[in-house]
Amino acid sequence: MGGRFDATNATAPEISIVTNIALDHQQYLGDTIQKIAIEKAGIIRAGKAFVTTDTNPTSREVLEKECISKGGIFYGLNSEFFVSGDNANLNFYNNTHNLTNLTLSLKGRHQLYNAGAAIQAVLLMNEINAMDKEVTEDIIRHGLSHTSWQGRFEIIRRDPDLILDSAHNPAGIQVLIDAVKDYYPDPACSVNKSNNKHVTIVFAVSKDKDWQTMVSLLSKIASTFIFTSYKGERSAKPHIMVDYLKSSCVPLPDIEVFESPAMAVKRAIDITPANGVIIVTGSIFLIGEIKKEMQS
Repeated sequence: MGGRFDATNATAPEISIVTNIALDHQQYLGDTIQKIAIEKAGIIRAGKAFVTTDTNPTSREVLEKECISKGGIFYGLNSEFFVSGDNANLNFYNNTHNLTNLTLSLKGRHQLYNAGAAIQAVLLMNEINAMDKEVTEDIIRHGLSHTSWQGRFEIIRRDPDLILDSAHNPAGIQVLIDAVKDYYPDPACSVNKSNNKHVTIVFAVSKDKDWQTMVSLLSKIASTFIFTSYKGERSAKPHIMVDYLKSSCVPLPDIEVFESPAMAVKRAIDITPANGVIIVTGSIFLIGEIKKEMQS
């Protein structure tokens, strides 16, 4: 979860990083962005650098105030460091460095900001001689262009493309949708349009998440929605989600249910045309089961 009570907070870091803050784990972190930001700020250390990509005015103000009150040194996106461009041509600059024409292997515009935070942190580590060897610009370029992250917009097959993404809250789902629209020029923006790609969603989620909002967001790009569940009591029941979708979303995508995630993915491959897109999302547990099944 990150923040005050996270296990990683037992360490003594030279630099701490917080990316964007969204409503998640609310039973532990709080029911507002402001409360969650306070918990996240628990990783800030006195006299140490704190880097953030968060640009929400409410949470950003909390983070900056907490950093100042603790005697930390604040580095924020769009104030102390900046990024521009796209994944194929990323530019980074701050008051001491200007790195241009970087290639980022991870997909999605949100990864530009994450890369910016990583670059800023590495440059700070160089400044304080926190590592045995300086991380050169060549090393930074190589790292960005060769980074992989399983289960984050991970394309595991082609024709049709099958994407695994462990987005498990509304903010993550919206980021995923934005990435799909960026990476595929003509995804379905609404269903039943013959000039758009066929988008098949395979979805399972934990019942304590805001799955209603997640389903509503995904329904806007889905041609077919296949509901399933992962092993364990936390998994939401597919038929409950189907009932919700039918009662709340117009127009409706095609809807199917498979209890087995593996069967759900097989069905998605069978019904999605070669130029279409399959997105498996909603839960890290779902992605884990799918990857384990594919490796066995």
